[in-house]
Order: sequence, then structure tokens, then C-alpha cells
Amino acid sequence: MADALHRQRTVNIDYEKLARYLVPRLGAQLLEHEHAVKTAFAESSVPMLAELEKSRTALSEAGTYVSEQVRRAGERVDQLRGAVTWQTVGQISAALVPLAIAVWVVFGTAQTVWAAFGLQPILQTLWGWFLDAHEWYWKLAIAGTAFAVLTGFGWLTRALGKWLYAWYRRY
Repeated sequence: MADALHRQRTVNIDYEKLARYLVPRLGAQLLEHEHAVKTAFAESSVPMLAELEKSRTALSEAGTYVSEQVRRAGERVDQLRGAVTWQTVGQISAALVPLAIAVWVVFGTAQTVWAAFGLQPILQTLWGWFLDAHEWYWKLAIAGTAFAVLTGFGWLTRALGKWLYAWYRRY
């Protein structure tokens, strides 16, 4: 046969005969392969489907919780609607009057002490320098100095207030 092939140098294939031989085997192999792929897919998708079901359940529970919270918030808003009347505003204002008086007294006392020690001209001088400065960096430096002076005075006022508070608490 090899000699016949060397002499002819061409190979002729009977495609019909080859097809009658290969097609029945190919069909069986394809069905086998398809069955194996379906089985493997079904087996591999079971854990994934279980995980998806758990996730769906968790999302459903979270959605239920969130919608319950939104419903409660809506009910609370409905309850509060119209609850702030002019009477409530008046009561809140009346409750804040002592605080306003205390703040007014503290600032008045601080200004009096500031003027008594002769420190008021410091801020007036700083303000004059600020108005006369033409470059932004000088204005920034002057504003920073004024802030530092006011912070120092505020800290001193607070320390003195704490000391007075402690001193008066002993009685």
C-alpha cells in the first residue's frame, strides 16, 4: 500500500464511506459530551444557587427592615407635623432668655475688664494697621495677631471664670 501511495502521490478519500463510518460514532460522542457538560454544570451550580438564595433572603430581610424604618420615620414626621406652634416657639425663647442674659453679662464684664486694663487700644491699633496695610500677607499677619490676642484674652477669661466657679462652689 505504501508503494501504491508513492506511485500515485495523491490520496483519494471516499467521503461517503468515511461519513458512514464516523457519523454514528460522532453523534454518540456528542450526546455523551453534552450529557457530561449538563451534569457538571448542574453539580457546580448547586452551591452557587444556594448562595444566591441566601443572598436573596438576606436582601429581602434588609429591604423589609429598611422599609419598616422608613414607614416609622414617616409616621414620626406625620406626628410632628404642626407640633411646632407659636406657643412652642415662645416656650423655647423663654427658656433661652437666661442664657442670653448670662452671655450678655459675660461679654459686658469682659469688655469692662478689657477697657479697665487699658487693652482696648491694642485692638484699635491693630485695626488701624489692618486698614493701612496694602499687601495681603500683612493683612493676614495683622489678622492673625488680633486673633491671637483675642484668643489669649478668651483663655484668660475662661480660666478666671473656672477659678471663680470653683471658689464660689465651696460656699
